[in-house]
This record gives sequence, structure tokens and C-alpha cells, in this order.
Amino acid sequence: DSFKVQIYSPYIIINKTGLPFEIRSVAKMSMNAREVAGETRKDELAKTTPFMLSNTSGHEFVLKIGNSEWSETLDVEAPTAETDLVLPARNLEGHLGVSWTPGSGKYACSKVITLAPRFIVKNSTSAILRYREYGGAEQIDLQPGSTSPILWTRREPDKLLLIAYPGLNAIW
Repeated sequence: DSFKVQIYSPYIIINKTGLPFEIRSVAKMSMNAREVAGETRKDELAKTTPFMLSNTSGHEFVLKIGNSEWSETLDVEAPTAETDLVLPARNLEGHLGVSWTPGSGKYACSKVITLAPRFIVKNSTSAILRYREYGGAEQIDLQPGSTSPILWTRREPDKLLLIAYPGLNAIW
């Protein structure tokens, strides 16, 4: 005689930010965040390797990436959704795209949560482009056909991006 045992994780997190993340569960009545068991090495948490998360106290979490502060409460009870999560960090804020959907195949019993930069710049031209945030000093060159995530922005109500061709007389 034989039998089959299936072990699954209620949540699987895919981190596409390239930064380490931390996550805590939030009890509905107390609103106090609790640590969740799992990987604690920052270099491992920055990888896109799936992170299995089990939580017995509900479906509400707070998270942070890199050196950000903790986010507002994120409720992943809905079967599928996509949202923008703003994470404060000193004079910056991180814009994180968070989506979740039921898993498929061998992950059918799990909900897959994906963390990704909310904004991505793609250079579809045949020339190198340079971009920077309005009011910011950091300039980034973008090669033809390449993409670059914009995760951190200044804490300003208007998010503006300036683009120019590189050179001494660049016109923004």
C-alpha cells in the first residue's frame, strides 16, 4: 500500500525588485505586526527565488524593501488583484507594484504574490537616452532596446521624468 502526501505553502512570494524584502503578518484585531518565519539573509531575499510564506493569523501583511519603512497594511484576501504600494524611506518613497493570483499546476493550492518596481523606463529608440527625475540630480543612461526600473522617487506630489540625448548641450 502507498499513499500520497502533498505539502503546500498558502503564499508564494516572487521578488522582482532586486532588493531584499521583509514581511510581517498583521492580526486583524490588534493591528500589531508579527515576524513571519523564513529566510533572513538579505542577499537571499533580494533574489527572484520563490519565498514560501505560511501565516495562520490571516491574510494581512506589512512589508518593506531595502531600507524603506514598513508599508501600510496589505490585504491579499481577494482571489486576484494588483496594487501600487508606496513605501516611505527618508526623503524618498518606493513605488512597488504588488499583484497576486491563484497558483497553477503544482502551485494550485497557493496564492502567488509578485513584488516588482511600479515604473519601468524602456528605450525603444536607436539612440542612447539619459533620464532623471525632475528636481533630482542623478542621471541614468539607457542603451537602445534596454529597460531600467524606477523604484525610488522623491516625495513630491507630481512625479515628473525628464529625458534627453546625452551630450554637453543636452536639452531636458
